[in-house]
Amino acid sequence: EESSQISLRIVDGKVAFREADDKGFIPVNTIAELKMIDLDDASRGRKYLQQGNIDLLDAEWTPISKLEGIYDGGNFTVARLRVSLGNGNAGLFAANGGTIRNVVIASASALRGQWHAGMVCGENTGTIERCTNRASVTDGGSNTLGGICGYNNNGTVSECLNTGTLTIDATVPSDGTGGIVGYCGKGTITSCGNTGGIGGKPSKTGGIAVMWGNIAQNGCVVKRSAVAPEMLVHS
Repeated sequence: EESSQISLRIVDGKVAFREADDKGFIPVNTIAELKMIDLDDASRGRKYLQQGNIDLLDAEWTPISKLEGIYDGGNFTVARLRVSLGNGNAGLFAANGGTIRNVVIASASALRGQWHAGMVCGENTGTIERCTNRASVTDGGSNTLGGICGYNNNGTVSECLNTGTLTIDATVPSDGTGGIVGYCGKGTITSCGNTGGIGGKPSKTGGIAVMWGNIAQNGCVVKRSAVAPEMLVHS
């Protein structure tokens, strides 16, 4: 039977980052290493490369507050994501001001934020590219919900795919639920696709995103994106 080994660096009895590769990327393949990205401003500004599938074990996850560097998921999966306390932004990352790419969310049991909720990140002011969400969740109170990003705030989202079903079950109407982005105030969404369903009681829905000023100056622009045929039906 084939076995796998995980290499960790221990300093003073604690897990520490391993040495970066020749391109400056720090390897990540454990929950402990993923959490360390949020240690301080310096760690949030570094470059990371995921080297294996990560199972979050359905334990309550505290979203990484704001990435300012680069996180490359390497097309490995992150499974059993759970963010259920309804604090701040919800997602693997609470916010992104850097670059997140090649992240695959395989499954999740809960995703709930006070403001913006997205499987990859709550709010994006940077770049998200080539990410995939396969997880289906019901959100009980976030203001926005997106398969990839809750709120695209003058950021760029490109070549992303959502296949999960997103449902809001909230007493207060939300600003938007979208297959890729919950609400896009400004920024660009390019070459994305959604085949997942959107349900529940949100006030606004969009196959790709709920947009402000999609053809207006300084508004959100969607290019070369596609949805499943049933998502083209509006009532």
